[in-house]
Amino acid sequence: MVPFIRYVATSKAGDARRLYCAVKCAMDLQIDDQELLWEIFVNRCSLCSQVADCWRGGRPPRPRSAEPHFALARELDLIEWRQRWLATLGSGVAYVRLWERGRKPPVYFLLAKLLEYDRAFLIPFLESCLQGIEPREAAETAWCEIWRKYGQEIAGMEPPVPSRPDERTKVYHSATRLSMLKDPPPTGMGLSDRQLESIVREFKPFAWVKTLPDDLYFHLSVAVDGVFPEPLGDDEILTKTREVFPVLKGTGYASVKAAYGFINEIVLPSSALSWNSFLEVLRRSSQIRLRSSFRSDDLLFRSGG
Repeated sequence: MVPFIRYVATSKAGDARRLYCAVKCAMDLQIDDQELLWEIFVNRCSLCSQVADCWRGGRPPRPRSAEPHFALARELDLIEWRQRWLATLGSGVAYVRLWERGRKPPVYFLLAKLLEYDRAFLIPFLESCLQGIEPREAAETAWCEIWRKYGQEIAGMEPPVPSRPDERTKVYHSATRLSMLKDPPPTGMGLSDRQLESIVREFKPFAWVKTLPDDLYFHLSVAVDGVFPEPLGDDEILTKTREVFPVLKGTGYASVKAAYGFINEIVLPSSALSWNSFLEVLRRSSQIRLRSSFRSDDLLFRSGG
């Protein structure tokens, strides 16, 4: 899979509040009716003072205006791709619970999602912007570089991805990423240019590799805060896992991937844990029961033996 968010249908898609509202709707309603979900999303946003304030002209838009926010949620693995409109048990549930915990974007978690699913575009794009290149031109350069490196794979994608973006596409892709990264909370993460430069420097070696490093959140702490966090000890990991289980659980089990992202978000920047060390501790513990997930990149767990 090419780590490139390709479906961005408006320059407003980078609003993290509306992203939360989209995932929350999918999580609460669990319906397969796309248009009904859009309508409920718009109605909910119009009743939420934080979100309603940013509707243009003070009037809620048509239900179809919800599409870009649900599309971005799918691109970030917050909503399922399997022809269903359900929040993913891993990233989707974790994003909603983290937002509700702080009422603002969970910076480390959201950066991890962007890097996981968009680093091939995001890192070259940010590097060009920070060098003073106009964002639309930077977006076109990053887009064409992805085609140069992944042309054969991209050529077979559906819907088709053009080899060169038009002007509107360049605006949408550049504005969405910059607003999510730089706008102040709660619409964005409020990152400074210095922090963005550090992110580019820290993750440029991973822009074109297939997988991110096992210690991803350690790199994020260095990039965002300039500090290398202490690894969580085994006892601390089990304590945090037991604490987050009731927050994340569905029908008896919770996602290990959700717990991994949630714990890192709440303990950074002073501490962090890597994916492999997290799995090792859970597998050794008699307090945690693991089972397979339908996803190959995740497991399910239950606290309490």
